[in-house]
Amino acid sequence: MSTIERIQTTLSAHYYFHTVDIKEIEEIASFTHLTSFKEGESIFMEGDPSKSFFIVQEGQVQVYKMSPKGRQVILRLFNPGESFAEIPFWQGAPFYPANAVCLEDTILLMIEGKRFKQFVTNRPKVLMAMLSGFSEHLRELSDRIEDLALRNVDSKLAKYLLSYQESFLEEGRGSKDIEIQVQKKILASILGTIPETLSRSFKKLAEQGIISIEKRSVKILNPKALENRAELED
Repeated sequence: MSTIERIQTTLSAHYYFHTVDIKEIEEIASFTHLTSFKEGESIFMEGDPSKSFFIVQEGQVQVYKMSPKGRQVILRLFNPGESFAEIPFWQGAPFYPANAVCLEDTILLMIEGKRFKQFVTNRPKVLMAMLSGFSEHLRELSDRIEDLALRNVDSKLAKYLLSYQESFLEEGRGSKDIEIQVQKKILASILGTIPETLSRSFKKLAEQGIISIEKRSVKILNPKALENRAELED
């Protein structure tokens, strides 16, 4: 697959563009670039000019801010197929409001903000299609946040592991052994807890024979019990 075909395929699959006509996808692709980053490499820093927004094609991106006391506050992790840094574009903000760094080797689609704004100015159908996709995505995020708020840490972890296993199945990487690619402190932040509490939840699931743990690999020993645990609420 050529570079331009890869760009068009990723654009077409994204929730912003999945109902946009292929001819317009091709035009958007003409000012979209594939950019590679190494693990740990910064994409942009808070205060940098906000010239582009991004879609993750491969890898994982962490967006974070630094607290006044110098503590890193994780705002969100972005995985393949997800976009980030578009809010400053839509708001017309001149600078990025946070930092973005790659947690592993990553390939991004970089969409030039100025060219994109020119493109959509006289295309109300494209804007309506994007608004529809964004609204659908926002509803899914809202449902996910509400769901997490109702769960205790054990339930959140169980649901996360089941979701991670599902992604492994979709990628053809097996059904029981999954490798947690996220650092424990980051995973704790995702699940709305602290690393110590997360460690206790991992230990509890292992002691109950539901999972086994070896370094960063987790084996689901009892899928049904894990599903039951995922359904428990506070």
